[in-house]
Amino acid sequence: MQHKTTRNQFNACFRRWTRRSYAIFNSLHLQVKIGVLALSCSLVCLKTQPVLAQSKIASSDTIENTTIELSPVEIVGQKAVPIQALIPILAIIEKQDIERAGVQNLEDLLKYVSGVDVRTRGGENVQADLSLRGGTFDQTQVLLNGVNFSDPQTGHFSLNLPINFSDIERIEVLQGSGAWTMGSAPFTAAINIITRKSDQNEAYLKASGGMYGYYQVEAGGQLRLKKWIIGAHFGRTASDGYTNNTDFGIYNAKVNLSLIDPLHVGIFDFTAGFQSKDYGANSFYSVKYKEQHENTKVFLASLQYKKQWDAFRVEAKVYFRQNYDRFDLFRHESPSWYSGPNMHRNDVAGLDAQLAYAWIGGTTVVGVNIRYEHLFSNNLGDTMSDVLNHSSLGKPVPFYKGYYYTKEADRTHFSGFLQHTWESPKWKVSFGALVDGNKDYGAHAFGGLSALWRYSPHGRMEAFVNHAYRLPTFTDLYYKSITQIGNPNLKPEQAISAEISTVYENGPWQGRAGVFYRYGFEIIDWVRLAEEEVWFSRNLTKLQTVGAEVNLYYRPNIPYLHRVGFHYTYTHVSKNESKYISLYATDYLRNAFIFSLDHAIYKSLGASWELCVNDRAGTYVNTQGKETSYKPYVLCNLKLYWSCPRFEIYVMASNLFNSKYFDLGNIPQAGIWAKAGASVRFGPQARCKPKN
Repeated sequence: MQHKTTRNQFNACFRRWTRRSYAIFNSLHLQVKIGVLALSCSLVCLKTQPVLAQSKIASSDTIENTTIELSPVEIVGQKAVPIQALIPILAIIEKQDIERAGVQNLEDLLKYVSGVDVRTRGGENVQADLSLRGGTFDQTQVLLNGVNFSDPQTGHFSLNLPINFSDIERIEVLQGSGAWTMGSAPFTAAINIITRKSDQNEAYLKASGGMYGYYQVEAGGQLRLKKWIIGAHFGRTASDGYTNNTDFGIYNAKVNLSLIDPLHVGIFDFTAGFQSKDYGANSFYSVKYKEQHENTKVFLASLQYKKQWDAFRVEAKVYFRQNYDRFDLFRHESPSWYSGPNMHRNDVAGLDAQLAYAWIGGTTVVGVNIRYEHLFSNNLGDTMSDVLNHSSLGKPVPFYKGYYYTKEADRTHFSGFLQHTWESPKWKVSFGALVDGNKDYGAHAFGGLSALWRYSPHGRMEAFVNHAYRLPTFTDLYYKSITQIGNPNLKPEQAISAEISTVYENGPWQGRAGVFYRYGFEIIDWVRLAEEEVWFSRNLTKLQTVGAEVNLYYRPNIPYLHRVGFHYTYTHVSKNESKYISLYATDYLRNAFIFSLDHAIYKSLGASWELCVNDRAGTYVNTQGKETSYKPYVLCNLKLYWSCPRFEIYVMASNLFNSKYFDLGNIPQAGIWAKAGASVRFGPQARCKPKN
């Protein structure tokens, strides 16, 4: 193809045409109507185009600079082969919303997603429990670029990911079987975090500081060399803490290497990262001990491959994650009865592969997933054989001399799925089945069905039913302390979920409303009797969850108003067993209201607001030993920014109203927290101008 440009026009000339999958028109996935062609390209069509045959200018003397409108010619390309989620994505946080948000970390960003419950222990990405639609933190899977990096030891660590806040491109919420094609079968939903990737050379630098000795530095960039893309990102966040023993320090480092050659070998994407967290854990796991302390380290890597041949498409992933955790009940001086810190290391390795084929009856996808999980610990698992026979002290703990892992546990599970999607101009129907096998729990089959009906050019109805499951974590199985005792005989928990919703999109307006239902049985929960103090993990609970969601966005193309958003979620959870008190299953967001506004003030100066009203169900035992209900609270974040494509200067405040509240019982959250910073991007030239 050749092209040339002048001040006011662009001309494209194609030397040849082909029907291969990578050809221009064949890859657009659309019908393309060509209504205007240069006359010099149309001489061969004179007999089929009367306007040319009869024209007086059809001569070599006058033809060179003449353009004549022709009758339309339709060029239809083959349909691409998608590997889609079984059901639509529930929610997406776009890049622009992330950049304008009045927060600096992933955990606080997720608080403003409809249906998402983030219960933070420490501020600024230290630790949080992530759940959706009345579920628990262990029932939600966390994916990074479609790779399941969820922690098998405990959901407390699933958000330990080595990514900078500036590196996040978007966040997707996948419900139930919608994540099958990503190698997972989440109980409630999955959060898929997509990192930034560009086809241009670019770099960024960001620095900020604020109250409580807070500072954050992020830097990164990528270099494109023909078919190769090389990227690197680094970040450091630290604070003295908003109250006693809430200080923290976090390091993130990530590199990626991509080979983009879809016509020949395909697309390869390699990612590797490291994260270190060191933080005071004031009352994190027990209100009796204020001086708790924790240190975690995460290493992860993944290699993904994609290739398409005509009607076939293949995707494959291999990945590895290693998480180290040291927990001290006493940060400084410890009593004589204290036996020392809990030390854990869990390793996860997995392989996912899918093959899709597009044929006259729709698109069929088959896939297999293999996942191996292993744990070393001095507290969780079964005692090592060489420790039992006193031939060894155990396996030495890296990073800490004089400590040994004395216990271990492991498991391998296999799954395979078959999914088919049929689509017409008005309908889209998907159905599938997944079989999971594990040596400890045997084989189980699960299914899902979804339907989409486009009742107008701007509206559609969606419905689905899905059967899901979750294996117990190593903490559920083995954890023992003076207040909690695990159960190695736990079974996987299961649930049947259903939803019906309507979606409307028309110009600047986007809306979604729906109702959902989930029946959970053999639910894994930590329970106790009213007169007891020790919690036990059991499969005793059956839960029924019902709820409704309303989401509305308005993004007008007018000056001084960029975006208005409204979200409301109502959830009600009822359990069959009133004899036991639940630690997690019945603590959920009953009512969650979110309002967001992004507007200009003057030229490139703007403001972004987020207002959140939360009403949590459930109770906790306060410091006086009384059962206490959670109180509703209001959070407001504000960000003032001066922004253009290359530079941004901002001032922000989280919890602007200085609300006093608990996400988890007896763990106070930070009050107002003000920060200021600046960022700069290097790359293609861009001129600052107001954004309408």
